[in-house]
Amino acid sequence: MKRVIREIDNVNHLIEYLKKNLEKGYNLETLKWALINQGYSKINIERAVKFVSEIEEAKKPKRINEPKKTAEEALQALNNIPKIQKRSFWKKIKDFFS
Repeated sequence: MKRVIREIDNVNHLIEYLKKNLEKGYNLETLKWALINQGYSKINIERAVKFVSEIEEAKKPKRINEPKKTAEEALQALNNIPKIQKRSFWKKIKDFFS
């Protein structure tokens, strides 16, 4: 029982650490690896990261009534992508020195 309480306290400590440092602008992956390098349990870190990720996801504004693209609009967007011209090695050399 004491071990479970200690694990919960440890995860709560990690959650607070992650929240505080995310507000400072640090990346979640960077914080995760910093905690791993400090010797914290990977399981507890993953629990805290999952919890904080869910909180961050809930904070994001949700898109409501966003119009969906039709198949024709998607094909038109694909056709507007510029084509890359392939050139031979010697053509590239010639253009480089020209």
